[in-house]
Amino acid sequence: MSTTIIGRYEGETPVIERATLEAGISAIAATWSDKLKAALAPPPPTACGPASRQPLHRAFTGGYAEAFGASQATADIAIIESYPGLVR
Repeated sequence: MSTTIIGRYEGETPVIERATLEAGISAIAATWSDKLKAALAPPPPTACGPASRQPLHRAFTGGYAEAFGASQATADIAIIESYPGLVR
């Protein structure tokens, strides 16, 4: 657990719900790998899709991560998974 202090020096202090503020801070602090893991999270039980893509978040190099976002990585993974005869 960590503590984040947000200072304000101008204007009226807005009223922001704690959950909204924490979600914003989490999004800012999330690493590329965190974002890809979230994008590859297993779908809800009612949805269709690959059983588990989580291990794939480690398959991308730092250079790829700097050039492309997690959404592009999920699109690239879908292309790779579409190849016939793919064995994991």
